[in-house]
Amino acid sequence: MIYKDETLLQDWNLTQIINGKEIMSPSPRIRHQKISKKLHKIIESFVEKGNLGEVFMLLWTLFLRKI
Repeated sequence: MIYKDETLLQDWNLTQIINGKEIMSPSPRIRHQKISKKLHKIIESFVEKGNLGEVFMLLWTLFLRKI
């Protein structure tokens, strides 16, 4: 996946409309964060070993950027 720099810097809308009401998305739970961290480390290690670019984790989404 390749994202342009503008995509990484865009404003994030963390709300959604449910039954006509705007609802704020909840923060991820600790278990989710731990799993996300482990996945990030695995992907980052793979990318670094192959000299494939850089891996960034912003907010709660994992982004891969080719440099």
